[in-house]
Amino acid sequence: MTRYREASWLDPRISLRPSPRGGKGAFAAAAFSAGEVVTIWGGALFTRAEVEAGQCEAGTIAAVDDDLYLASPAGAPETPDRYLNHSCDSNLWLRDEVTLVTRRVVAAGEELMLDYCLFEGSEDVAWRGQRARSGAEQSSDSEAPPQRRAASNMPCRIAALAP
Repeated sequence: MTRYREASWLDPRISLRPSPRGGKGAFAAAAFSAGEVVTIWGGALFTRAEVEAGQCEAGTIAAVDDDLYLASPAGAPETPDRYLNHSCDSNLWLRDEVTLVTRRVVAAGEELMLDYCLFEGSEDVAWRGQRARSGAEQSSDSEAPPQRRAASNMPCRIAALAP
């Protein structure tokens, strides 16, 4: 079984501040080159039943395999990786189920954005980065490209998808 970090790692060039989309956002305090690792998610593993029973913190959940989710336990302190807001035209991408990299050069001061369809397992669970935590816009699956709509309802196996 894959081992995951106990806590998320964020590049020290990330800062939190108010987002023009509402709530907080994660911003590049300095420029990033294309392909740089920005965040590696960490947490504990939960089954879908445990997620649905409220054993993990809403807004921290990412599907990593069939019926397996990485998340912070319920009551865990907030971490900055919760404030990566959604964009269908994101500047971040998943290298694997937990490693976020830049899709292109990201300028200093630019908000770091992630397409939530990349890691959501279904629409009835409060996924990592959900609006309630970040204040960001959310799009429905109907607004996502067809290949991402399909990916949003299955475990995260993103390596086969090109950014």
